[in-house]
Amino acid sequence: MKYLLIALLSCLMLTGCTPARQSHYPSQTQPTVLSVFAASSLSEPLTDIATQYQHLHPEVELQFTFDSSGTLKTQLEQGAVCDLFISASSSVMDALSPSQDTPDSRTGTGLIDQNSRVDLLKNKLVLAVAPGNPGNVQRFTDLTSEQVTSIAIGNMDVPAGQYAMQVFDALGITETLESQQKLTYGSSVTEIINQIALGAVDCGIVYITDAATAPLYVVETAQSDWHDPIVYPGAVTTSSQHPQQAQDFLDFLQSSPIAHEIFINIGFQPLT
Repeated sequence: MKYLLIALLSCLMLTGCTPARQSHYPSQTQPTVLSVFAASSLSEPLTDIATQYQHLHPEVELQFTFDSSGTLKTQLEQGAVCDLFISASSSVMDALSPSQDTPDSRTGTGLIDQNSRVDLLKNKLVLAVAPGNPGNVQRFTDLTSEQVTSIAIGNMDVPAGQYAMQVFDALGITETLESQQKLTYGSSVTEIINQIALGAVDCGIVYITDAATAPLYVVETAQSDWHDPIVYPGAVTTSSQHPQQAQDFLDFLQSSPIAHEIFINIGFQPLT
């Protein structure tokens, strides 16, 4: 009996000294972290939508990287990993599709799951000025006049910059603007907005959604036939570690009334 008591006490002492097994492993209740790369013009609506989505799905944590679509595309091509990519340009998404799905078979890199790709939103392009319109800009055709000395647009790897150049081409003013050396370039729509708002330029060409969320005044909206359709496609990446959860969030963006309301309030047009 004495030996039995000693053995039991020894077992209890060993048990008390052994660390709890669960401390060696991550908690099973930790949320799945989804990495989302998205065009900078989506910063405000996606941040608001994420708050609502994470409330409904506490098992998911959304982490965003916002930048120009061209910059994000380059990061993906250089090996950056994310679960979901939302671009402000169909051509940027085309370049990440499997080669057989692109108009130019030399460009497709296969970094997105083409079966998951959907067109989420449409946007509009506008000519915007700072409050008070110090340059007295009234319309796109004013851009070549002497009263306008500087115009902010996106770099050529920024979709907003590509659309702006299409507008200039449609109006037949590209060569004049380039010869007048009025154009200044931003690496993202956010940078263009800051140039306008701070009075560094007389005006700029941005999306209507960005003008609505910044202290800017829209003087004219570009006609739809002046540029390619401004469509925002989204797709799950082939490098995603959580493709089903990424697809679930993409489905929410595409079909949820909550997401649609937030997009519409800012000026986007949902495509479903």
